[in-house]
Amino acid sequence: MKALVIVDVQKDLNVEDDVISNINKLAKQDFDFIILAKNKDKEVPDELDLGKDCIIITKGQDENSYSAFADKDGNETGLRDLLSKANEIHVVGFNTEDKVSATVLDALTAFTDNIPKVYIVEDSVACLSIEDCEEVMYDLVKHGARLIKAA
Repeated sequence: MKALVIVDVQKDLNVEDDVISNINKLAKQDFDFIILAKNKDKEVPDELDLGKDCIIITKGQDENSYSAFADKDGNETGLRDLLSKANEIHVVGFNTEDKVSATVLDALTAFTDNIPKVYIVEDSVACLSIEDCEEVMYDLVKHGARLIKAA
């Protein structure tokens, strides 16, 4: 099974239009399920088109809840259960330096029986700083993530 996990795509962050466009292209590909992980009080950009079958989970009540797997206090969001049968997890979203990277690291360590391949779709993530982003991506690859492109 193949899953697309979209992390923290929200209206109040300025990102390049092609990031949302690439996420929309991915959402139309052959994924068994698409999951949007967002903060409770944040709105999604109007141009984000994930389809009616998208599963939405709340990833935490405040800005310090980085991973889509659990909030800052360790309370699970249900993502681990949703992804338990996935053999591929594709992660995209905003704030690669913290939100996306925390989700990728958790995806790499969350499963003991069915260990999925974890992909970062590098043209479908947004970074606060290009330099920091490159360093984070390098670190995630060292931990076992794989980089791919949507376009």
